Amino acid sequence: MKLRRLSSLLTVTVLASLTAGCILGPKYKRSQNAAIERPTAKGNFVSSQNKALTRMPDLPDHWWHLYDEPQLDKLIEEAFAHNNDLKVAAADITRSTAALARARDAKRIGTNLNTWANYIEFSDQRYLVNSVNRPHIPDAFATSLDAIISYQVDYLGQLHRAIEAANADEEAVRSAYDMARVTVAANTAQAYVEVCATGHDIAITKELIALAERSTALIARMRSEGRAMTTDVRRQMAQEAQIKAALPQQVARKQVALFSLAVLTGRPPAEFPAEVANCEEEPILRQPIPVGDGESLLNRRPDIRSAEYRLRSATAEIGVAMGEMWPKITLGATAGSTGMASHMFGGHTREFNLGPGLSWQVPNRNRARAEILAAKSETRIAAAQFDQTVLNALKETEAALTTYTHDLDHRAEVALARDRAAAADKDIHRLFSLGRINALPVLDADRTLLQYEQQLVSSDGKISDDQIRIFLALGGGWSRDKAEIEREQKTGTAPSPRIVKAKGIIQQIGDITGIRAEIGKGGDLSHEKDAHTNNSNKAPEPVQPPKPLTNTQGVLNEEGELERPKE
Repeated sequence: MKLRRLSSLLTVTVLASLTAGCILGPKYKRSQNAAIERPTAKGNFVSSQNKALTRMPDLPDHWWHLYDEPQLDKLIEEAFAHNNDLKVAAADITRSTAALARARDAKRIGTNLNTWANYIEFSDQRYLVNSVNRPHIPDAFATSLDAIISYQVDYLGQLHRAIEAANADEEAVRSAYDMARVTVAANTAQAYVEVCATGHDIAITKELIALAERSTALIARMRSEGRAMTTDVRRQMAQEAQIKAALPQQVARKQVALFSLAVLTGRPPAEFPAEVANCEEEPILRQPIPVGDGESLLNRRPDIRSAEYRLRSATAEIGVAMGEMWPKITLGATAGSTGMASHMFGGHTREFNLGPGLSWQVPNRNRARAEILAAKSETRIAAAQFDQTVLNALKETEAALTTYTHDLDHRAEVALARDRAAAADKDIHRLFSLGRINALPVLDADRTLLQYEQQLVSSDGKISDDQIRIFLALGGGWSRDKAEIEREQKTGTAPSPRIVKAKGIIQQIGDITGIRAEIGKGGDLSHEKDAHTNNSNKAPEPVQPPKPLTNTQGVLNEEGELERPKE
């Protein structure tokens, strides 16, 4: 009898061993028809011919270092350390790692220890004992201790596929974390650029307001002397109000960008970084952007890696579902002792069993077939999502590059217009110095120059935003080393500054022409102080600005500057 049992055990073991090399389900292999395999997807970008771009394929890390902005570096480091989206992504990695550990543990030998101790009173009738004529079954204090060892034979590779799926899921989550870091860095840089660009815009608007107020006062004096009409004064007042109306919107944009910086770095909006609030010069990129080609992009983008790992996982899940169509074979052994406590571990209480176990969902296997069908559908969904992720990445990059190159052309035209306006402004000042015109054309020329300067600042801010969108689309970044920076300084290849800076432009032009921009009686510019005349035709009151925005660290006043609260 024992020989027959051992023969049956040996037969099952041999059959399991013979089928151990068989693994159910398809093995993942990238389809030749996948979007990522298309030649046009791997080629050069359509908009990569611009001289502001380079095809250098290798992209170093930390692209934000390219701006040489320590404050920006600090903000991104704080975002990496405290951003809650990154904390969620990191916790998701831990969860997926635990799931992988569970899947791997299912393939190992399982152990279990069971014990109990009870006072037992048996039912005589349950054991067909007639306690009326015979002694009843005695009560007893019984104990039990069993040690169980089990091992599921993965003869069809179901557990192997489960581990494969869990491993792919973990890699997908890790890739998603990488993409989250790229996104957080880009969003932080965008918010920082918005603060600085809007601050620069506010500075120019303040200059325009000052010019508008002086023009209003000048035209009012000219009207009092009969040299201008009331309509001229009203027209100038409307223009002044229009210029002032832009300031509250600019201050609001700056405040919203500061709120974004606070949240990105893991702080409440009221705790925005005060050291950034007065920034008035947006960061400048100092070298061409290395964009590489389509193939390098597809190999680098974390979201593409994540999508392909999801497809790997879905493919492996087909094998897991197919395994439910077949019996599960488990090899196990149990050793223990069960009996009265006084006889524990005695010869009559020992128990032992050794042999295989089989579990099979038969004859109804419709549920297993449905699971296979669902798994195959999930694979088709994952394949389509993978292709769409590839196409979206290519579209985002092409769109970012196209927008950037055309915005560069727009910026060049605006810069040309600004330079010509600066030349015309200089000519107007020269004519005034010769006494051939009064002060009104000078103020108009100054205002025109500032308006072009404001357009140039807006264009620069748009270009900075375009650059960050390119970095985000490329899915990576880079930094220059110290040697390269020193070489640029020695060779003079660093970018030249703007011809005329917006802040203090009136004073700078005055220094160039040797003229003090003070309004004299009759509307002339002179070195004398303004001698105000007593008349009923006074200049209109300026438009009152809105109340300033406040926060726990200070106040953004009507001019967009941070003011500390008084103690």
